[in-house]
Amino acid sequence: MGKLLEDRSEFLKKEKKDQKREMIESFISYAAKGGPQIAFGTCVARAGYRYNRNPFKLFKGVAQGATANEASWAIWMLDTVQKQTRNEIKNYKEAHATVQPAFSQTNEELKKLEASIGH
Repeated sequence: MGKLLEDRSEFLKKEKKDQKREMIESFISYAAKGGPQIAFGTCVARAGYRYNRNPFKLFKGVAQGATANEASWAIWMLDTVQKQTRNEIKNYKEAHATVQPAFSQTNEELKKLEASIGH
């Protein structure tokens, strides 16, 4: 029984570590993707106010915003590839793991637990 609890504790620690890493990566990724979007909106809004005075400044402002926005798309594409690759590696490892189920008929820990109960 103690072995099962230790295994469960190790599993939960690993899961906590993985979730923390994923949360930090997501936070940084969302900030990196959102920052250029804000810059794009700001540049387009500024360009709209300049339209009456100088149409050239309108096009220049939109072009500046679009340039900033491209960084957001590049980060989005890289982030998507990174997350998908990490998920594929995780799925591959889980599919090829030779871990014995906790309560199978051949599990020694289960037999010890049953013997201690008196079955």
